[in-house]
Amino acid sequence: MVRRTAVILDLSVSITLTTVLVIEQAVRASPESSTLVGSIALAIVIGGSLAFHRLWPLASYAVGSAALITQALWADFSAIAPYANLVGLFSLGVYGSRRRALWGPVILIPGLIAYFTGASEPFGVLTITAFGAWFAAWAVGFQMARSREQSDRAREASRHEAIAEERVRIARELHDVVGHTVNVMLVQAGASRLMIDRDPSTAKAMLGDMENTARQALDELDTLLGILHDDVEPATPMGLGELPALRDRLSAVGLELELDIVPRTLPPPVDVVAYRIVQEALTNSLRHGKASRATVRVAGTETLTIDVSDNGHSSGHYLPGRGLRGMSERVELFDGSLQHWRDAHGFHIHAELTLA
Repeated sequence: MVRRTAVILDLSVSITLTTVLVIEQAVRASPESSTLVGSIALAIVIGGSLAFHRLWPLASYAVGSAALITQALWADFSAIAPYANLVGLFSLGVYGSRRRALWGPVILIPGLIAYFTGASEPFGVLTITAFGAWFAAWAVGFQMARSREQSDRAREASRHEAIAEERVRIARELHDVVGHTVNVMLVQAGASRLMIDRDPSTAKAMLGDMENTARQALDELDTLLGILHDDVEPATPMGLGELPALRDRLSAVGLELELDIVPRTLPPPVDVVAYRIVQEALTNSLRHGKASRATVRVAGTETLTIDVSDNGHSSGHYLPGRGLRGMSERVELFDGSLQHWRDAHGFHIHAELTLA
């Protein structure tokens, strides 16, 4: 939709030009001229057609051209009206669709021939010069419109790419939060079921731990959904500082965790990614490897290295699942790398994130 300011500007230009054209015809006409009324009417049409040159550029140019040709053939010649037509042709190139804009040169050629016939001008250098000038005006407008379309397409492509990246990010976050929590709760529920008859007090404590785990997951999900709704980052995002709490939760379900974290302040995006990599690696240790011990080491200056090892005993042959693929996507955000392998001692993950 054309903005109100543009409409006001077009009306102002149209009214001003119409006034000038009417005054021109009134001054040039002789007292006994029988074409004065017709010339003034055509001048009003020529100037008035520019009032909608942005909304309906093809109709504006066609109406203005028809009035200009009529004026040149059967009424008084105008020295100003052709420039109004030039504005209309330029506007057709700028504001018309690709298909409609191509009507500009089609209308231009017969229009020039009719105009110079009515103006009693020889078909020579002046005609060629006028055609060159008018065609150049249309070509400049046409190219401007195509450049604008290309920029719009580029912006739209960037917008779709950003949306796709955001969807991937959201999917990773949801996978990490839900996947980790559900796996921990499954272990807690299974242990509670086995202990409820033999040791009710221990089973009760495990159920309490499971409740706390669920509550923490709900808090994380609420924070994540708040980011999506408000488009702002949380005041206290997840980071390596949350690893002691994660250690306590995992310890409650039988995974003893040793932390070796070299203290340093990390940018929030890196801090979140590092935490999620460790969280996902330990979730895999608990779920797939049935590990009882794991070690996490984080260090580095220009490159942050993350090493997670466990004593799991799952099959030596494995295919990277959604979790490992998610880790790879995360490290790629920081020009990093991810390696994972299994040996006789357990499963190992080595990630590097570029900080400098």
